[in-house]
Amino acid sequence: MQYTILGFDPGSTKAYSVLDLQGNHLKTYSSKKLQYKDIFDIGKPLIIGTDVTPAPYNVQKLCSETGAILFKPRKNFSVLEKNKLIQNFLYGKNIKLKNKHEKDALFAAILSFKKYNALFFKINKFLKKEDKQLNDEVTKIVIKERMPIRNAIKVLKQK
Repeated sequence: MQYTILGFDPGSTKAYSVLDLQGNHLKTYSSKKLQYKDIFDIGKPLIIGTDVTPAPYNVQKLCSETGAILFKPRKNFSVLEKNKLIQNFLYGKNIKLKNKHEKDALFAAILSFKKYNALFFKINKFLKKEDKQLNDEVTKIVIKERMPIRNAIKVLKQK
């Protein structure tokens, strides 16, 4: 199962947006009767992001239930700032967002990806020389354990 980045907007209408570790959009969805299993059918969240700080309790709880890393922005963004980032991301893509909850979830996923993108790139570049098959597991260890890439590879090769 692939690792993903999950943007999550809790509330009476819950919304999520899922990106892969390359920043590709996989799915955005919202519902008053959202089932968490639907999210996990897409992939296992490595990072769960929120669009507000402090992070809502439900997002923190979801992180502890899944073992995912929590991402929260350093500041709260205006609707205008959110819309600009979302429009740039969606440009040229056939993705329709139904409501503000889906926008907030996608915004959280995009911000989370932007935070970790340089590290994902570094891991991919490093593993081109090493063992590309280890990519997802190395990424997981580097992100969750905050371990250097070389050490993560050594740990995995010892298994």
